[in-house]
This record gives sequence, C-alpha cells and structure tokens, in this order.
Amino acid sequence: MSLFLFIIAAASGLLGSSPRYLFFVAAAGAVVYVWRAARQFVNKNNNGPALYAIHGGVLFFYALYWLLREYSSVFYLLLADFSVLFSGVIGWIISRPIAMGITYSGLDLFTLFVIASAVACGVDGGVGGGGRVGNRGDRSGAAATAAGATVSSAETASKAASMTALAAAGRTGGAVVAIRRFLIDTGLYLAAWSFYIGFWTVLAENSIGLGLYKVEPLTGPLDYRFLLFALLAAVFSIRHRGLSHEYQATGFMRALFHKPRRGVYILCAQAVAITVCVALLAYNPPAPPALPAPHDSQAPPASGGRVVFWDTGIDFNVPQKGIYGLERVGMFGVLPRYLEERGYACEIVGEVDAARLEGAAALVVINPLISPSMEATAAIADFVRGGGGVLAVGDHTGDEQIRRPLNRLLSPVGIEFNFDSAVPFQSFWPNAFITRKSPIFSGIVDRQLNIVVGASLSCGYRAKPLLIAKSGYSDAGDITNEADGYLGDMVFSRGERVGDLVLMAEARYGRGVYVAVGDTTLFQNTVLAYSAPFVDNIFAHITSGRRAEVAGDAGIDIGSFDGYCLIESYNMPAFSFDKTGNAVDGFIAAVLRTGMLPYLNLNESLADALDGPGRDIKAVVINGPAKPYSNGDISALYRFLDRGGAIILLGHYDSSEATKELAALFGIMFDNLPVGRIAPTANPEMAFWDACPVLIALELDAQPLMTIWGFSIIYRAEVSKGEILVIGDESFIKNKNLENIDEYRMGNIEFVEEALERIKTLYN
Repeated sequence: MSLFLFIIAAASGLLGSSPRYLFFVAAAGAVVYVWRAARQFVNKNNNGPALYAIHGGVLFFYALYWLLREYSSVFYLLLADFSVLFSGVIGWIISRPIAMGITYSGLDLFTLFVIASAVACGVDGGVGGGGRVGNRGDRSGAAATAAGATVSSAETASKAASMTALAAAGRTGGAVVAIRRFLIDTGLYLAAWSFYIGFWTVLAENSIGLGLYKVEPLTGPLDYRFLLFALLAAVFSIRHRGLSHEYQATGFMRALFHKPRRGVYILCAQAVAITVCVALLAYNPPAPPALPAPHDSQAPPASGGRVVFWDTGIDFNVPQKGIYGLERVGMFGVLPRYLEERGYACEIVGEVDAARLEGAAALVVINPLISPSMEATAAIADFVRGGGGVLAVGDHTGDEQIRRPLNRLLSPVGIEFNFDSAVPFQSFWPNAFITRKSPIFSGIVDRQLNIVVGASLSCGYRAKPLLIAKSGYSDAGDITNEADGYLGDMVFSRGERVGDLVLMAEARYGRGVYVAVGDTTLFQNTVLAYSAPFVDNIFAHITSGRRAEVAGDAGIDIGSFDGYCLIESYNMPAFSFDKTGNAVDGFIAAVLRTGMLPYLNLNESLADALDGPGRDIKAVVINGPAKPYSNGDISALYRFLDRGGAIILLGHYDSSEATKELAALFGIMFDNLPVGRIAPTANPEMAFWDACPVLIALELDAQPLMTIWGFSIIYRAEVSKGEILVIGDESFIKNKNLENIDEYRMGNIEFVEEALERIKTLYN
C-alpha cells in the first residue's frame, strides 16, 4: 500500500516541484504494482482483489479531488486560503510568521493520505482490528443460522431474529470503530503536517548550512515535501499494518468478492471511472479560432474586431534606426501593430467612455498612470457585460499608479493586484508554472509565457486563476522606496508567502470577460517574438464574445510591418532564451527596425512553420541547430527558396553534426581553422565572437561579404529565386556580439539591417 501511495504522489508531481524527475520513478513503481496485481489475480488470491479494490477506491477519490482542484476555481481558492491560514496558525504557535501556498505546504499530500485512511477504514469497520466487532456479528449470524436448522421453527425464528439483531449491532459497532480510527488517523496526519510546516522554516533558513541546495535540482528550491511524505507514510504504515503487508479480506470485502465475477465488475467500473477522471485532467480546451492574416499579403486580413488601447502616457514607441541599446527599443508599440498584422483593427485613445467602446471587441489597459473615473469604470463594466473583453496588465509594486487604477478597473469581479513583487527562486521560473484549463494555453510551451518579475494577484471566489507560479515568493513592496518604484528588498524573508502565486486570472462578467496579467513582459516589443502565439490566444479569447467588424479612427498612425523573419528555435539552436549575452534580443530589435516582425518558432517543426498559413515569412534564421532536420523540413526550405525567400545560416567548425549536414546540403562547409574573436578595434567594420572561414562549393553563385586576414567569414549565395547568407560564427547575432542593454556594435548592427533590407526586396 505504501508503494501504491508513493506512485500516486510521484505521478502527481507532489514530491517535488519538477515532476519530470519523478516520472520515471512513478513509471517503474507502476510497472511493479501492475505485475503484483496480475499475480494476485492469476493465482486467485482471495486477498488480492480486496486490496486492489481499496487501491482503486483511493485512486478514484483522489482523481476526483484533482478534478475539483483543476476545474473548480472556488474549490482551488478555498484550498489555497486554507493552506495559507493553516500555515499561518502554525507560524503563530511557534512565533515564526509563515505563509505557504498549496504546493509548499504539502496540502495535496495530506489530502492523499486522508483519502487513503478513509477508504481503508471504511472497507470493513477499519483495517487491523476495526472490523472485529462486525466480523464477530457476522460469525454470530452464521452460528444462528446453523443452530436454527436443528430446532423447531418457532425457536429458529426467535433465535434468528436475535442473532440478526446482534449482527446488525456488530455492523453498527464496526462503523463506529471505523469512524473512530479515521478520526485518529486524521489527527495524527494533522500533527505530522503541523510538524513539517514548522520544521520547514528551520530547513529554509539553514538550507545553505545544511547543504540542502545539493538536492534542490531534484526537489525544487526550498521544497522538502519528501520529508512530509515520509512522516505521513510512517503514520499510515503503523496504523494500517494489514494493508502494508497482507490484507485479510473480511466482512463486506469477502461478500463483495465471494463471486469472482462480481469483483471483476466492480474493478472494471473503477477503472472506467478513473480513466474518465484522468482524461478530463489531461484535456486542454482548444484555443478559440484565431484570425491569422492570409499568406497572400495582398489579400485583406480577416477581421478580429476593434481593439481599443487606453493610453495614459505609456510608451508606444517601436525600435528606431539610429537608437541602439536594448533599454531604448520602446515598450509596447509593436503590440498594436502586430495585432493589425493578425487581422484586428486597433485604436489608441486617451480617454475611455461608452462612446469609444461602442462596437469594440476588447479594451487593453497596460500600466495605467491614472485611475478610471467612476463613470468610466461603469462604462467598462457595461461593455464587458455586453460581451466585450478587458485585458488589464500591470507590473509589480505599483501604488497610486498601476495598482490602484487596475484594482478599480477590476473591482466588479474581485481581482486585485497585490503590493508586491512575484519573484522566482530561479531566474525565469524554470518548470515553475501551473496552467489551469483554459483555451489561452492551447499549444503553448513554457518559454512562450515569458513572465519575469511581476505582481501577484488576489482573486475573489468569482475569479479563475489561470497561471500560477508554484515555486517563488511574494516580496512585499516598500512604500518608502519611491525612488526604486516601491521595490522591496527582493530577498525571501520570513513571513512572505511562498509558492502558488497567481500571476494571471480571469473572471466572467455577463457575456464578456476580464483578464488580468501581473507582468507586462510578454507584451513588450522584443519579447513579443517569443510570446506571439500566447498573445494570439489571449486576444482570440477576450474578443470571442464580441467580434465586431467596426474599425475605429486610431487617432495616430499605428503603422504596419512588412512580413516576418522566422528565427528557427525548435531544433535546439545555439542561443539561449533568457536575457543574457547569449540571447538574440539585439537581433530581434534589428529585425523590428527594418520593418519586419521577428518570430521565434518554439513549438512546431520547421516545415509546419514555413508552410502553415498566417505568416508572410521572408527570412529564416538557422543558428547552429543541435537536432537534425527531417526530410520534410529540408523540402520546405527548398520550397521557401523557390518562393524567393532568404536563409541566414550561422555555424562553426565546432557546430553540431546537424548544422554541418544542413550546410553541406547547400554546398557549404566551415573550415577547421580558428580565426577566433575579432574585436572592433582589430576590425573597425565588424566584430566577431568566435569566427572561422566559410568554404563554398564552386557551382554555387556566391560572393564573399566579409574577409578577415584573407579568410572569408561571410558569404552570400544565390539559390533558386532566393539566397543563403552564411556566417562562420554562431555567436554573431547574440546580444554579446551585436547589441546588449547598454553596449552595441555599430558595424554589426548596420550589416544586419542592410542584409534584412535587401531580403525584403527579394521576396516575391
């Protein structure tokens, strides 16, 4: 039984914040469990069916618990509130402030063991002694029947009635014993859970001294739920020794499986019910139909309705030529232009009222600097009630600006931005997100969520949490730190909430919906290249109730983009996806300056990305892929070149075999000669991080574009109607070699911009 509970806990990802490490453990344990179960049935062991029926009951009720947790927002919020409250009580008792969400408190593990005890005790008046009264009554009833066969009918009837009453009393006594045993079990579990929560503070505050960081790659930061599992399992094993070794089927279970067919039917019914529960848990609602622009750029885009942006002084600039450094690329100007490209009609207004919302599909409010008036708040509520959608996006530690305006806007549905910073224990929340069932997450991978540091949200019971950070903490803001935007110390301190921070939530209101996001990062200019599919889903979701084909007067020239530059990212490229020097945000900014939209392909094959509808792709960037391309991908690249597209291929003689094989298909090689790093002082035209010569087949119509010390580092080759630009340096377009926060290489940037401008003229 303990093995069975461990399998459930591991498979549910409850023993660590990163369930991928536990999947193999759970899978191996499940194989052993199924093998043992099969042996019990094959050998016709009378105890086996009863034991595995109990297992089925535990799994069924626990799956039901997870269904409620996943699909019922009220149930989830009640669990979250209970977890914070219970941990707070323990903290008050031990004089150490504690606030733990569901994940870190181990509430799911506690629930699992409570369910296991409830099922075990309810089988037959309790296991390991709880069923003795009932069994004695059953034996007395059987004795009465035997005795009745040897006496007169009157005596038989009298004694049978007496024995039946005794048996009923025995069953009642068994039920009382079962309830008593279950209550004792629950009390012991509460004691173990309380000890764990209190001891967690000691472990957390001494994690470095105790060396606990060494196990955190397996468990997650400050996650010690293995200890809680061990405590609960010890209690269960002591209290239910019969289940831990060999269960003696008695009473109800004996009657249940007296006829093997009856037991098989019940087990089959449990299996069907559990399968349905698991299928529902795995189900992710499909995204609402998006409105991609057609491949034919001359055709009018489909209408996704009018989207109104409320501008209270927000930066709607886009990257401009001559203005360099990633801190000067603007903030949100790309978003309305991107939506125009995707088929929406965007309007930026300075005030919001009923007239400006007339005929619109959605209202977008980002980091508002002023609060909406009562009239505006009412007009927005009426707009949503009639089917409109509101997207409210804000950053951390706002006060008079951002937080209070957004909270007033969201007041009809009870969602609030907290005065805090939601900080990950590890940068960029690796494996830390819980996504609730929603169409906005359809087809989305974690790297497209792009949450960095934002504000956590408080949700009323009519709201639905959508995106939850299971490992991180709520760093309280500092109202006296006005100079730094009211930031706190950004260090986890005693009493700050840990785990299960709501970063995104929605609430239905009439026929429309409010969606709140506690971080602006995913809507920012350069990040949109990563998050574009997620943004597509969000806007398809909030406009689905009221897609009107009424275009407004934008009041400013929003502008448009001229096609896409696809940065191939599915086949494990040689750059990173964070904000370090090995990322490609500088290249993304350069693409935007030339009037194209950058798009990182993160979750579909290259062939699907190139041949799928919706994006007018003019250039494809392939940077040292580690994963080989399929024949379908290669064919798609040739078709792309036949359409007049351009490929920018970056590699090195130390690149992966996949990179070298792809280059060889086009008659390109990277010479095993380390030219190395070329600083701007050594070559004023252009800088290289780790260059090597490029060799081109004679039959290619190619010309060198950059030669260093007699070696050609960059070539341009014409292929079919398109061209290939090959660069012998995998790091050429990375931030550290192109453009960073406050440093940039002018020669490199000008080369990239000129190359992209040429590519735009090539595409047919």
